[in-house]
Amino acid sequence: MGETRNREISNGNIQHFPVKLDKGVSETTHETDGDVSKASAASSEPVKKQSILKKFRNGMVHFLEEALYRVGLLIAKHPIKTAVLVPVLCIVCAVGFIRYRLDEDFANLLLPPTSRIHLEKQWIKNNIPLSFRPVRMIFQADDVLTQEFLLKLLDVQDKVSKLVTSGNVTYENVCGRINGKCYVTSLLEIWGFDKNRLMRATKEEIVQKVHTTETSPVYMSPFYGFRFLGEQKTDEQGRIYKASVTTITWLLQTNTSIQGEIIDFEKKMVRIAEEHDELVEKVYIFNLNSFEESFFEAVNKDVLLLAFGFPLVLLYLVVSLGQCNLLEHKVYLTLVALIGVGLSGCVCFGLCLSGNLIFGTSHQALMFLLLAIGVDDVYVIMESWKRIGLQHPELPVTERIALAVKHAGVSVTLTSVSNFVSFASGISTVMPVLQSFCVYAAVGILALLIIQTTLFPALLVIDARRIKAARNACFPCFKHNNYKPSELCSKFEIVNPYFKHIHGRAIINPVAKVIIILVTLSLNGVMIWGVVSMKKGFDLEKSLPEGTHGRDFLYAQRIYFPDEGPNIGVYCNYMDYHANIDKIDLLVGRLLKNNNTLKGTLVPWTEPFKVWASLLQNINTSISLTAAGYFQDKTLFREEMYNFFHHVELGKAYKQFLFFDYDSSPPLARATYIPGQQIRMENADKDLVSMESMRKTVDEIGLEGGECFVYSDFYIFFETIEYLPEEITKSFLIASVCVILVNFVLLVDLTTSILVFLCVILTTIDVIGTLHFIGFTLEQNMVILLVFSIGLSVDFSAHFGYMFLTVKGSRNFRAKESLRLIGPPVFHGAFTTFLAFVVMAWAESYFFHLFFSAIMTVVLYGLFHGLCFLPVILSLIGSSPYDQDVDKDSFKGRVYQVQSNGGSLSPKATTNSDGLALKDCGIALQKSKEGTRSETSFSESDITLHLENTKPGFTGAERTSLKEVQKISKDEKTATMCNSDTLVASADDGEYTEVERF
Repeated sequence: MGETRNREISNGNIQHFPVKLDKGVSETTHETDGDVSKASAASSEPVKKQSILKKFRNGMVHFLEEALYRVGLLIAKHPIKTAVLVPVLCIVCAVGFIRYRLDEDFANLLLPPTSRIHLEKQWIKNNIPLSFRPVRMIFQADDVLTQEFLLKLLDVQDKVSKLVTSGNVTYENVCGRINGKCYVTSLLEIWGFDKNRLMRATKEEIVQKVHTTETSPVYMSPFYGFRFLGEQKTDEQGRIYKASVTTITWLLQTNTSIQGEIIDFEKKMVRIAEEHDELVEKVYIFNLNSFEESFFEAVNKDVLLLAFGFPLVLLYLVVSLGQCNLLEHKVYLTLVALIGVGLSGCVCFGLCLSGNLIFGTSHQALMFLLLAIGVDDVYVIMESWKRIGLQHPELPVTERIALAVKHAGVSVTLTSVSNFVSFASGISTVMPVLQSFCVYAAVGILALLIIQTTLFPALLVIDARRIKAARNACFPCFKHNNYKPSELCSKFEIVNPYFKHIHGRAIINPVAKVIIILVTLSLNGVMIWGVVSMKKGFDLEKSLPEGTHGRDFLYAQRIYFPDEGPNIGVYCNYMDYHANIDKIDLLVGRLLKNNNTLKGTLVPWTEPFKVWASLLQNINTSISLTAAGYFQDKTLFREEMYNFFHHVELGKAYKQFLFFDYDSSPPLARATYIPGQQIRMENADKDLVSMESMRKTVDEIGLEGGECFVYSDFYIFFETIEYLPEEITKSFLIASVCVILVNFVLLVDLTTSILVFLCVILTTIDVIGTLHFIGFTLEQNMVILLVFSIGLSVDFSAHFGYMFLTVKGSRNFRAKESLRLIGPPVFHGAFTTFLAFVVMAWAESYFFHLFFSAIMTVVLYGLFHGLCFLPVILSLIGSSPYDQDVDKDSFKGRVYQVQSNGGSLSPKATTNSDGLALKDCGIALQKSKEGTRSETSFSESDITLHLENTKPGFTGAERTSLKEVQKISKDEKTATMCNSDTLVASADDGEYTEVERF
């Protein structure tokens, strides 16, 4: 008769053990990860000595599991104390909320303290009090260079000048004044806003005056008519004879005492713009109030929109965490899971705010990061709890909780610590908002780990006691008598069977492996191209919701006035202006010649002062002038400088650009600025070059005893772009090294650690590449989302990597078994994240649209790499499993065997490690002293066996027929083994399929 083999299965490890064969041949075979060695029974090979690394690895895992077991046991013995103490401590930490302050200063958020912009901005704030609120309209018509249109434009100006707010505040009360007059700049300046003069103007006169007027008759300031015209049409001589777009700008005050009235005035101006008639095709309007309203209103609406995601998460948690019956559903336990997330937020924000850390708009996303990680942890703990309950229903609740925390705790600790260090590494960045965000996130994740591994198990104990007492899940006061849950509703599952019967089997298929690897590499290749091609820069237009006045205006400005870039100012501090006037004059000349200065926008006060000096010299020839044309005598220079800008009509128009110290005699200029405008560039890189060119032009002048500098609020974003690539690279590299080290320390396996982080890198690249193809640019929010995606994607891969190292058998078997064990909780955690953010698909604000796109792609790519790509790679090159000690939850030596004798299978008695005879085991088992029932189902490739542990005395089905098994097991070499928690079907090809392992 053929050779007979028996195999021992213990905790998923498959080993041959010697049995007596018919021909007297005894053979021992040991298999580890597919490597088989044989030796005779008479002589066995000496056991190989473990390496130091392997000893350390096993010792680390044993230490973590033992520590978590003790923590779980302590919590299980004192659940009520834990459930009270944890929330109280969290609420105490929340006291820091009293220091809450939302920082909206972009310079403080984006630039390092060493940036020159901080000093420049502060100097301007302290020395240049002049500030206006601009209101600008862009008019589109068939031809704006006609009398008919200009009269309509004047009508708009008249309506604005006659506006009265609800507080009886008029235009004269709120307008910003230059040269004593309310400042309104447009083509109407040419005719002094006089209707009678306009009524006499002809088409030819209008065109001529637009080209010949160089000084505003109203404000005596330089005037460039072409600046007000868009979509120009010129004749052969280059003269503009037609234009379909023009613009008009009002300046309003920033007086805080009547701020409400000014905002009301701006709203009334918006209504005037909306009331245009058929003569004007379209009116676009920009004002600070509507801009801020549309931006923050969209953000606030989207924050409220997020609230609709929580009921979806709650409902899904209730359905997936518990079972659908009156006793075992988990409504209150689900609420505890979400409360744990909320408490971690209290600790995070409370502690960090008490430390006076920056809190920006982007920090609002932290709660959703904690939600994603916290729910994932809950699913892992819950899955472990269910598994322990099926394995050991006879154990007390406290022991089962301790075992659940022990098994789930290592995986949860691994992912949480990886997340912690990935965010903590962001502290090294120079970007304050990112540095602050990373500190908040690191503290929140650490708090979440502690809360979810203490508070949730404590409530799990209380819930288990309620179920044991047969108390209703919703109304615990009501007790059920002889309640039997419906098998159909209680046992209905989709995710677990999918990972067990479909996903796991597909992953180990050679064809599927090739396809997954090719798809991963191809996708990543495309996304790398997307990352490299991503444009840099913050798009202000996209930051506003579609259909708002602000976005429409920025669109019109980009289309009709494409050269208009950021407004700039050249600021000069207190100095001896007489000694430096020639150099200031040289500076003005260089700025006018600089290709980055928008022609006609620079308004230097030096030119009219030079004209005044020339006029006085013509009157009094004894007055000496410098080579540049200014007063040579220092005293005369100071006297005439004050006189010109305060008493001469031409000089009054420029008085707003100089600030005098009136305590001296004569008053001396203490600060000045020259306004202008930069040309709009094609991309952020060119914007940066333009900024540096302007700065270099000003910095190289070399003034005596003082300095000048060029400044624009947009320079904050330009400077951010300058160091953004460096910060992204640095943050990514530091996070990479930290996560690899943490994974190695906790997993104590270099191969798995590197592969886990490879998945994180692939996910991050795919996320950024996809955001490029969607249409987003590389800007400050993207850096936060990069760190965010690294932290979130660690969870998808690290859970599987750890589980793979705890399962024994061949690599294919371990990959499939790990998917069965950890796949469902990882999927549930990812899907709850999806549900929390799916409502953001209807978001209006740019930030939440970006955030939604990033989170959805992180979930999609993270799941693919963590549950498809990583299992395939580990099934090919994965490390050997841990050599774990026999845990308290394993059944020592309870090994049953079934021998294949010819063409039939029959149970055979054997002896366990305690010397007890165990009979009637295996396929033919009806019941044993442990009360075990076996069920069988068959396929063409393997034998599927389910072993269900029940209470002693359970009466199972009738004795299982062996006929179907014999159809598959005709080969005498095939044998089936079982123990109390594992059944394995083996075949000729040496592949082992563990079908059920609770």
